[in-house]
Amino acid sequence: MSINKKQDFEKCATFYFTKDLSKFIVGIWSQNQNRIHYEVTALPVMENFEHAVETFWKSILKSTSKEKDFKNNKLTDWPAFKVSGFKTVKAFKNEYRKMFVIAFNSSNIIYDCRINLSDEIDYSIHATLSPGNSLKEKMRTFKFLMEKSLE
Repeated sequence: MSINKKQDFEKCATFYFTKDLSKFIVGIWSQNQNRIHYEVTALPVMENFEHAVETFWKSILKSTSKEKDFKNNKLTDWPAFKVSGFKTVKAFKNEYRKMFVIAFNSSNIIYDCRINLSDEIDYSIHATLSPGNSLKEKMRTFKFLMEKSLE
């Protein structure tokens, strides 16, 4: 069931990256009718940064709304974890950082790109981008945020 035919929801996705910035995973999100966002699938690990950023933006623009039953969800069902190749969620979370990207509103014109720097407090860095920004601008912004998050 979709929210409505206009896809009136804030599109979002996650860009996962290893601490050495050598591997990337794109987590594709959806939203249910209760406006809960959740990761529905993840693309295979990529090693080319430019390709990963380009794929990310193509994927976020194609995201849709779907219903999901959360009753039997387990952490090991997490799509990004499943494609990562790690045997434990703890190992995956130790190796990968994540940048969450979400539209400010349902017009999906401006996106907030955010990396949380702490799990304990609300401490993050972020920037805004538009699908209309050039790939070079998107790559420069992603790289800046990723590098700053690792300092």
